[in-house]
Amino acid sequence: MTTFHSAGVALEDLDLDGNLDLVICDVGKLHIFKGDGTGRFTPALSGILLLHNASFAASGIAIGDIDGNGYPDIYVSVINGTNHLFFNKKKFKFEEKAEAYLVADTGIGFSVNMVDYDNDGDIDLFVCNYGSFLKDRFNINM
Repeated sequence: MTTFHSAGVALEDLDLDGNLDLVICDVGKLHIFKGDGTGRFTPALSGILLLHNASFAASGIAIGDIDGNGYPDIYVSVINGTNHLFFNKKKFKFEEKAEAYLVADTGIGFSVNMVDYDNDGDIDLFVCNYGSFLKDRFNINM
């Protein structure tokens, strides 16, 4: 049995095959597992996406199609590190773009959510940070 030090987990059909896939936050990395539709999951991409500058566990995860290509993208908040935005490039290939989209927050990141807050058709991002290190962030029109 594998042990993860996680506070964040998400189920989403990342490869659009009709089956839910599993994403688990861990210390310095994300584990991504491909679902087969029967409740079984196998590692999707050598098992991990590395989270740079993350000395503690990733804590929050939100999934939504930010770039409009039809494939779900992943945003991860990190405790004592830099938050990450991974664009889904299909077939379990991801590209980190948090700095380019000005959402590479540092501090004590906890929960995160994606929703179309202002009903304009674009996903908006809310990041909840702990304490006074960095205020909560609300990015409209990603």
